[in-house]
Amino acid sequence: MGTWHAYAKLRQHTEYTLRSFELKTKELGDQLRYFANTTSPAFQTKELPGETAARGRRKVANRKTRALSGKRPANKRSANKQPTKEPQIQEDLAETVKTFNLLVPKVHALGDYPSTIRWLGTTDSYSTQRVSAR
Repeated sequence: MGTWHAYAKLRQHTEYTLRSFELKTKELGDQLRYFANTTSPAFQTKELPGETAARGRRKVANRKTRALSGKRPANKRSANKQPTKEPQIQEDLAETVKTFNLLVPKVHALGDYPSTIRWLGTTDSYSTQRVSAR
């Protein structure tokens, strides 16, 4: 990962460094898949207390917003059932088991770095920040 990161932050590339970057990207992908399939399942991981608290706060805030707007929460099991009116506080505060997930945009985008550098230039020469029309 350190070598991959160094290539990603490199301020000047040649065809040689980009080809090497592509090979390191493939190697990193192989290592991440190995980690996800072999190493990660050997450990039981769960949310940090701050993540659990934040999830609970978001659920409470969403319920308040729905209540103020008059919208009822979507009930996935049956459209005929009435949703419970009492917040499920125990469910909100339960720690969630977390697993290593390769199916997230950050990991998916790793493979696009070398071709993007060929197309747009090094990552320090542009920004993905939105431009205001003011």
